[in-house]
Amino acid sequence: MSSLKYNFRKFVEEIVDDWIKKYGAGGAVSPFDKGANAVDYIITNKIKKLKPQYFVEKSKGSRTPADIYLLASMKNNGKQFWHLMLIQVKGRVKGDSYGWIDVKKFQRFAEEDVKEKIKTSKHSVDFKNDTVIISIGFANVHKKNIYHKLEKAEMYPDGIILYNHSDKIPMEKFMQSIINVHRIK
Repeated sequence: MSSLKYNFRKFVEEIVDDWIKKYGAGGAVSPFDKGANAVDYIITNKIKKLKPQYFVEKSKGSRTPADIYLLASMKNNGKQFWHLMLIQVKGRVKGDSYGWIDVKKFQRFAEEDVKEKIKTSKHSVDFKNDTVIISIGFANVHKKNIYHKLEKAEMYPDGIILYNHSDKIPMEKFMQSIINVHRIK
């Protein structure tokens, strides 16, 4: 396992552990507790196909506002920056509705907890000194019989948080591609 992949795994584990210490273990649990899981479906069938290639980690037990954490390295005019994408997965089975998402809580989590962990974690060493674009979004998955279907995935409005931003990296150039990658088609 590469050191970046190892560090990213440990970084996500720290975020989850800190969240549980701070707020308790009352995270959302997928309604697909029997059989295939909506989070695994998204990772296996959608995220693995994304370009650029992302490092992917699941939230242990879906205990934070983000169920899936993704990290990719990008370059612009020789300057490296990172995209840290946070996705909340909501699943439903026939007849159910999708669970409610507290977007403000999710945004606060990204703004405060994730940004702070980038600053303080020894496992963010690969990206803490570069610009990091943190984006938050959701994926709705419907399970009918044994099949899953991604019904909708997108970034939340105002779902971009910048960490250590340099004016030398023009964000407007990348905004549409970040919005598009959240659609994980």
